[in-house]
Amino acid sequence: MAWLKIMGVRQLVISNKPDDIVQEEFKRTDLDKYLMKACGMDFHDGLHKPQKEYAQKCLNAIPYQRLIMIGDSKMDMDFADNIGAVAINVSPDARVGCGYIISSHARLLHVLKKEFAKGKI
Repeated sequence: MAWLKIMGVRQLVISNKPDDIVQEEFKRTDLDKYLMKACGMDFHDGLHKPQKEYAQKCLNAIPYQRLIMIGDSKMDMDFADNIGAVAINVSPDARVGCGYIISSHARLLHVLKKEFAKGKI
């Protein structure tokens, strides 16, 4: 996350957890040092992952062609597909499926640098 911030890549968290819990975790874990935004589910609008509309609500300032989704569930990978993002699976379960399956932090950094060099992020 530090490398991405140094490179000027805007980062955020999108979760299906309730927004008040996401905001509390965002501040408690110091992720606000690296990420520009955390977005949790608002039960009033009924939007959630993997709906594209949920992404539009959370990502209104980031073009989809410049988006990478790092996730650990099939829902995250479906969400990436719905919004046209490069999908990176950090789950040990390869059945989750996606373009990249990550088994270590070093591999994740390698893939992020590769996608950065291609202009994907």
